[in-house]
Amino acid sequence: MACILCINGTFFLIVILAYVYFNIYQEDAGGGLVFWHPKGAIIRHILEDSWKQIHLQYGYDLLYTPHVAKADLWKISGHIDFYKENMYNQMDVEDEMYQLRPMNCPYHILVYKRKLHSYRDFPIRVAELGTVYRYELSGSLHGLFRVRGFTQVFPFF
Repeated sequence: MACILCINGTFFLIVILAYVYFNIYQEDAGGGLVFWHPKGAIIRHILEDSWKQIHLQYGYDLLYTPHVAKADLWKISGHIDFYKENMYNQMDVEDEMYQLRPMNCPYHILVYKRKLHSYRDFPIRVAELGTVYRYELSGSLHGLFRVRGFTQVFPFF
């Protein structure tokens, strides 16, 4: 599979030999879980570094947010009502229910809400390479297109 990526007008040709060259799946770990072996990890590292440099150049601040949160956050955001069938089961942590994140947006809203904003503060530019986890049925898993854990680019204005 070949992929062409355009970053800031510069084109990069990325050839991913997913099944042969990088050996992306380890069946002992479970279906739909990607392992980035050394050569694939180098390509991912280069892409992520380029992404970060470009976003910093254009005035974005970078975020890193947790992989789990209280389940109530996902109720408030509406994700449980609309996406529950694609979310992993909740887990009990010290008598509180927590949820592995299926999307990044509720976290970014929490970052936004940390203080009051004036119209002069806008646009607020933050971005994250956030890893999310979605429960995909085994029959729908396909290469790198349908997996159970993936990192998505999430700029937020």
